[in-house]
Amino acid sequence: NEEYTGLNHFSVDMELLFSNAKRYYKQPSREHQDVLELEKLFNLSKEALDRGTSTDPFSVFRTDEEDEDDGAE
Repeated sequence: NEEYTGLNHFSVDMELLFSNAKRYYKQPSREHQDVLELEKLFNLSKEALDRGTSTDPFSVFRTDEEDEDDGAE
């Protein structure tokens, strides 16, 4: 029942998960493409958190329209 000590600790496990999934699901399978997309989104979220430009790791999933709607409340 180990807890992550920070983003870098969590990232090591995520990188292992992506690596294993890419090795298991060969191109051009849909699963392989999904892993690539998830890895890209994870890295974008991690970069935003590292830069301090976002405290919301899910912000990379939102469109500009959704961001505007959130501000309208």
